Amino acid sequence: MRNIIYAFKKILNAKSGKIGEKWQYDVGSSMSSGPVVADIDGDGNFEIITGTNDGKLVALDQSGKLKWSYSITEQIDELELMFLDNSTINGIGNTPNTTDLFGNGNINILFGTELGYVYLLDHDGKLVWKFKTGGSIRGSVICNNFNGSEKNIVFGSIDKYVYCLSKDGKLLWKFNANSEVEGSPAVFDNKIFIGTDSGDLMCLSKEGDLLWKFKTNGKIIAQPVSDNFGTDKQKIVFGSTDNYLYCLDLLGNLVWKFKTSGAIYSKVVTSDLNGDKISEIVFGSCDNFVYCLDCNGKKIWSFETDFWVVSTPIVFDIDHDGKKEIIIGSYDHNIYVLDSQGSYLMDYAPGISGTVTQAGSYSDVMTQPPGKIIGKKLWQFNVEGVIVGCTVLGSDIVLNTKKGHIKTVGHQKE
Repeated sequence: MRNIIYAFKKILNAKSGKIGEKWQYDVGSSMSSGPVVADIDGDGNFEIITGTNDGKLVALDQSGKLKWSYSITEQIDELELMFLDNSTINGIGNTPNTTDLFGNGNINILFGTELGYVYLLDHDGKLVWKFKTGGSIRGSVICNNFNGSEKNIVFGSIDKYVYCLSKDGKLLWKFNANSEVEGSPAVFDNKIFIGTDSGDLMCLSKEGDLLWKFKTNGKIIAQPVSDNFGTDKQKIVFGSTDNYLYCLDLLGNLVWKFKTSGAIYSKVVTSDLNGDKISEIVFGSCDNFVYCLDCNGKKIWSFETDFWVVSTPIVFDIDHDGKKEIIIGSYDHNIYVLDSQGSYLMDYAPGISGTVTQAGSYSDVMTQPPGKIIGKKLWQFNVEGVIVGCTVLGSDIVLNTKKGHIKTVGHQKE
């Protein structure tokens, strides 16, 4: 019976075209983070910037041709080398951040490395300054101009500190988190939110004082996200490797939590998917599922892939039909394009199979909709390796694979 229903819906909701590859670039090294897309030189064309595990930052034009490459060549003494992996000691394991740091209209590029350095480059890939910490930097390096002041730089390190630097790369303060910090920071309400390997989400003031912390039972690698969900009060949403997605208020109080069956490593995306002006929440888990929740933490739909879902989803109208799709990569070597609102699956086909007539007044069973919403795949595109991150370039998707390939894929008419 369900095969009949699927066939009926396929006729009504069929999508035309396919997802195909446009170009590919081999960086010559493995990668463990996604790309960023920005017009870094002000010529009106976007560049793709990404880091590699052998210590290169590469910038490609939007047709996939190399514009420049910056190589990290820090000298390591023999004692340090005994405790480090020689192939990745200069590796860049976080997505670069592009920003007009000095407020002069010129874009700079910030990123951290496995050796514990933060680098600032100009738009031509020339070094402006670097800053050394005592441990690897695996989360994002972010900028924020607290209350309209000059931009500050915030990041965490495996040396158990959260750092704040000036735009000139000078240390303003550092906070001892008493735990390794692999998580990426975020700034809301002029406060810094960052997770630790001991499972704490910390809220710090812009001066580096601890305001509160919330305890989970796993590492917090995922960057927190803020949304008001149609109210006048902001909420914070983040995942933990304890398999839960958490929603807190700005004072650190738990609003709700949602349990999956796998660790959550990447940040969620919040977006109004159904036009009611209230955001839904989309994220992936290491139980192989992509989830869509409402603002109260109730599941709307889920979709199962064949392996872990670690990359951050993208909400994007890839086929230009006026409807949003969910694009997300999986460790099963596939990128999936999903219907953002899912697909309604009935428990029976009206006129084909009936319900059981019950005596007496109508019950909840009789009045509930006879079905459920499930995740609906629109397209699927297979690549030759694990997808470690993706982003949008115009009407296309740029993705990085662990094997070291940067690809663009897009919707193509058949």
